[in-house]
Amino acid sequence: MSDIIVDRRSLSSDIVPMIEIKDDAHWHALRARNIGGSEIATLFGLSPYKTLFTLWHEKAGLAAIAPMEDNPKANWGKLLEPLIAQETGKLFSWRLEQSKHYYESESIKGAGCTLDFEILDHQWGPGICETKVVFDYADYKRDWSDDRAPPNYELQVQHQLAVTGRQWCAIAVWIAQTATLMPPLIRRPNPAVISEINGRVCAFWESIGAKEAPDPSGTEEELSIMRHLWPQREPKKVVEIADPQLTEAASLYIWSSEQIPGLEREKTARKAQLLAAAKDAELLRVPNFDIAIKQNVRGSVSLKVREADNGVVGVAPHSTLEAG
Repeated sequence: MSDIIVDRRSLSSDIVPMIEIKDDAHWHALRARNIGGSEIATLFGLSPYKTLFTLWHEKAGLAAIAPMEDNPKANWGKLLEPLIAQETGKLFSWRLEQSKHYYESESIKGAGCTLDFEILDHQWGPGICETKVVFDYADYKRDWSDDRAPPNYELQVQHQLAVTGRQWCAIAVWIAQTATLMPPLIRRPNPAVISEINGRVCAFWESIGAKEAPDPSGTEEELSIMRHLWPQREPKKVVEIADPQLTEAASLYIWSSEQIPGLEREKTARKAQLLAAAKDAELLRVPNFDIAIKQNVRGSVSLKVREADNGVVGVAPHSTLEAG
């Protein structure tokens, strides 16, 4: 059955195309084929939740979409959203309605979004209300101001405005520690930002079509994706890559392995970088280093990096060898 397009003339004098969400499975299928508002910051390297490497493999269908982390703050934030919207509506005499539809851009293929709440019957026309919860006042002082939201939220609402064609959005934030509902931040479409967003969305889907995956940044989530991509090592397969950046990664992997536990993040980042280069090989050779890779039956991967005069020099295309 094709998606159901509904017209909500009560929201605007113009026809506003929206897709009626039938169930969770339908919603996830819609999200899988689009870059959504909560994902757009990833294309700018500004998402606190997901890396470009992870998003690329999810949208390419090469990795399962990781569920949102189940933690008390996230759960409370979801529960509080309707209350924040209700109080915001009371303060400003706005009529708000929780959104039950999905939007897909008519001009940019692969861009879509869902909204928290829709503002109805307003003199400015139909609007969007995004509700946010900040639990600690110190976090609000660090990340927010009277005229600024965190960059990922600013990009989110510009993306939503572009996809829906709405002309304004209110970001309503409640500070839990002080039980304070802050005055909402009003946002209008920013043509320069929207142009950049659209360009990055197009480039993202083009990279998937060309099968040009981005480099990993080095997270446990990315390592999990790599274990899925290459569940086994190809016996005796050797990859040689004359890339000085991989030499640096190998050196930093050794250094971080020998240092205090606080450098585990650095070690994980370099491990991800080296595994992405090796793919399913058992041995990766880069200038001055050999990296032996072992993978057990459970998929756990370990590296052994050692200095080696292996003859790999300069910067050259990749070459794949079979060990004798």
